Amino acid sequence: MWEKYCTAGFNKDHIQTFQGDGGFSVASIWPMVRNFEGKFDLDKLSFCPELKLLEKRARNMTARNLMSWRVGRPLENAPYATESKPKNLYDVPKMQWVVADKANYAAVVPSSYGAGTVPLEWSKQHYASQGTTVLLQRELRYTFPAGSEGFTEYAAYPWTHLFSQMAARSFTIEADASGTFLGHHGIFANARDFLKLGITMVQQGKWFGKQLYAAEHIERNLNNPFGSDQWFAEGWHTYQFSYGGVPRVLYLIGDHGGIFLCPELEIAVFDFQNGHNPKRSETLIFYHLHMFLISQTRAWSTTTTTGITSTMATTTSTTAVPGVTSAVDASVSKNNMSTTHKDTSKGEENLPTSFTTRSCSPWWTHLLLMFTFQAVVQSAK
Repeated sequence: MWEKYCTAGFNKDHIQTFQGDGGFSVASIWPMVRNFEGKFDLDKLSFCPELKLLEKRARNMTARNLMSWRVGRPLENAPYATESKPKNLYDVPKMQWVVADKANYAAVVPSSYGAGTVPLEWSKQHYASQGTTVLLQRELRYTFPAGSEGFTEYAAYPWTHLFSQMAARSFTIEADASGTFLGHHGIFANARDFLKLGITMVQQGKWFGKQLYAAEHIERNLNNPFGSDQWFAEGWHTYQFSYGGVPRVLYLIGDHGGIFLCPELEIAVFDFQNGHNPKRSETLIFYHLHMFLISQTRAWSTTTTTGITSTMATTTSTTAVPGVTSAVDASVSKNNMSTTHKDTSKGEENLPTSFTTRSCSPWWTHLLLMFTFQAVVQSAK
C-alpha cells in the first residue's frame, strides 16, 4: 500500500468524501450483504407502496434493476448535453435539496412523465438518476420489520454487518428526513476505511477470508449481464483498456476523485482530489492508471507463485509509476495475509497490504492509495 496526503492538514484520520455522484457504487455493497444473508431478493418485484402492481411491472422495478439504473420512468435528471430549463428545475435536484421523503418523490412524480423526458419502459441502456438510488435504499429498509425496532436495525445495518467487520469506524452515511439512506452521495470516511471497501471488491467480497457478500456481485459487474456494449452494470462502471492486455477495471468517479478497482490483479486505487478536476481525472485514468496496470500485468505474468505460505518476496519494475516524470523503481510486495497480519476484529489498524511509492502534485490530490496483495511471489524473471 502507498499513501500520500499532499495538502497541509490532511492525514489518515481526515474525513473524505467524493461529493456529487460519489456514493452510488459504494452504497450498492450493503444491499449485497443483505442479499448474501438471504434476506433481500434482488429479482423480486419491488414493494414500493406508492405504485400499483401493474405500474411496478410496467417499470420493471426490482432491486437489481434499481441497482443497475434500469427501470422505467426514473426521476428526471438534468441532461449532460442540452438543458431545456435551468438545472435546478429538474426533478432530481428538487428531490436532493427540497424534498423530505426522497424515495416517495422518486416513486410518484415520474407517473406524470410523457414522451421525450426519460425512458418510460425498461431499457438495457441505463439512465443515471439519484432517485433510482434512493429507491434501492428504501427497498433495503423494507427487508427489516416495520416499526422502530426494525428501523433501528436498518439504520445500523451498514455498520453492524459491513463496516464493523473491517474495523472501519469512520463511516458516516447521510439519510433523508424519513430515515432512508441517500445512497448516491453523502458518504464520508477516512481514506483507509474507503480503501477497505475496495479490498473487499478485489477480494471477491471477502475480508481476511470471511465472505461478506457474494463474489457474484463483482463478476456481474465485470461481465455486464446487459451486454458487452454497456459500460454500467450493477452499481459499477466498467472499462476495458484497448491495449496492453490490462484486465477490465471497475470504477466510480465523483466530483472530488474516484475509485478504480482491478480484481484480476487485486489492485484498488483511491484518488481523493481537493476540487473538481475533470482533466486531471482523465489524465489519471487514460495515461497514468493505464500505464501502471500494464506494468503490473507484465510483472505478475513473469512471476511464479507458491500458494499459501508465509514467504514474502518483492518484484521490481522500472516502468514509470503514475505521477512520476521519470522511470523509477516501484517495489510491490504480495504476501499471505492469513499468517502475517493481526486480527482486525480486535480493532487493529493493520491492513492486508504492502507498500509502494510515487509522487503527486500537491494541488491535485489529497491521496492516492494503491493496494496489491495475496498471491505470494517467489521469484521474478
